[in-house]
Amino acid sequence: MIGLNRNELEQEIKYRLEHADHDGAATMALRGYGPEIFGFLHVFHRNPQDAAEVLAIFSERLWRDLPTFRGDCTFRTWACAAARHSALNYARDSRRRRGREEGLPEGSELSARLRKRFELLKNRLREQLRSSE
Repeated sequence: MIGLNRNELEQEIKYRLEHADHDGAATMALRGYGPEIFGFLHVFHRNPQDAAEVLAIFSERLWRDLPTFRGDCTFRTWACAAARHSALNYARDSRRRRGREEGLPEGSELSARLRKRFELLKNRLREQLRSSE
């Protein structure tokens, strides 16, 4: 943390929020809890590059959602929940991207039908372009 114990950090963040200093509160939160959040994300993703990417996503979310913090729990608890949601969303989105990138197996029947259909459409388009000239 930034030279403050956890209670002092919580009080400072809440003070800044009460006085509508959202930028200051976010800065304090990221400086104070950022290393701990990054550690959690690194353990969760087991990859420092993914953890850094999710920390950036979390930081944006923190800045955007900070005005919604009601103080029903500690700021640290709220921030950890936001980090967990960011991590889960990133993992889900990564799985979706991998699924789209894999494509169809080359030898599949569907792949062959799609290739045949594509060739047919391509030839029709060529004929239409020639006839319109």
